[in-house]
Amino acid sequence: MKELLHKLLFEDVDIPMMPEIVVKILAALEDKHSSVNKIANLILKDQSLTANILRIANTPYYETGKQVTSINDAIMSLGMHNLIPLISIATLRQQLMSKAVDNELLDHPCKVSIVSSLLAADVDIKKEEALIAGLLHDIGILLIFANAPSTYQALKLKVQKDKIAFVQAENEILGGDHCHIGSLLAKKWNFPPIYDYVIKHHHDSDVSEEKLTYEERLCYLVRVADHIVFDAGIGIGQSYEKNLDRLLSVLNIGKETYASAVSKIQEIDCIV
Repeated sequence: MKELLHKLLFEDVDIPMMPEIVVKILAALEDKHSSVNKIANLILKDQSLTANILRIANTPYYETGKQVTSINDAIMSLGMHNLIPLISIATLRQQLMSKAVDNELLDHPCKVSIVSSLLAADVDIKKEEALIAGLLHDIGILLIFANAPSTYQALKLKVQKDKIAFVQAENEILGGDHCHIGSLLAKKWNFPPIYDYVIKHHHDSDVSEEKLTYEERLCYLVRVADHIVFDAGIGIGQSYEKNLDRLLSVLNIGKETYASAVSKIQEIDCIV
C-alpha cells in the first residue's frame, strides 16, 4: 500500500481537478476589474453552493451581528480570500456524499470547524478563518477515500482494531499520512498559505513556547479543537495529540472553556 502514497504524492492518481465554479471565481478574483457582484452572480448559478455559503455566513458559531440574506453580504462577511477554500471543500464534500462516504469522515472536520470558531476569539483568531481551517484540516483523508476506498477501509479497520489514531495507521500501512496528501491538494487548488500550513502541520508533535505567528496560533487552535471533538467521541479512532496541556497553556485556554466546548459539541449541527 505504500505505492498508493507514492502515487498520491507524485500526482499519478486522480487528485480532483478544481471545480469549474472555483476556476471561474479564481479568475474573477485575479481580475482587478471584477466586482463583488460579478463573483456573487457566479455563485448564484449553483443553488447548493449558494445555500452552503449563506448557511456558513449565518451560523451561530460565526457571529456577524446581523443576518446575512444575500451572497454579496456573505462574501463581504466571510472575506474574498476565503472563497476558494470554502467553495472547494463544500464542492468536494458534495461529490463524496454521492459515494456513500462514512458520516464520521464528514462529521469530524465539521465539528472541529465549529469548535475552532467557538474558541477563536480567545486566541485572537478570526472566526471565519477558524471555521475554514477546521473544515479543511483532514482533507487528505477525503482524498484517500476518493482515490482508494479499499485502502481507506483497511486503515479504518486497523484504527478500530488497534485503538490508535488514524494518522498512526496511515504511517504504518502507507508510510506517510493525510497531512502531506492534503497539503498537495491545497497547493494545487491555490488555497491561502495559512490553510496549507494547518493541513500540513495539524499533527505535528512540537509546541513552541516562543511568540507564535498567526498561522501557528491557527494550527494550534485546530489541534485543540480536534482533540475536543475526539474527546466527545466524534471521529474515527482517537486523538493523536500528545501535548494538549501545553497547547492550552500557550493559547491561554482554560480547563472550564475546554470542558464547556466538549459538552456543547454533542448538540451542534454541522454547517456544510
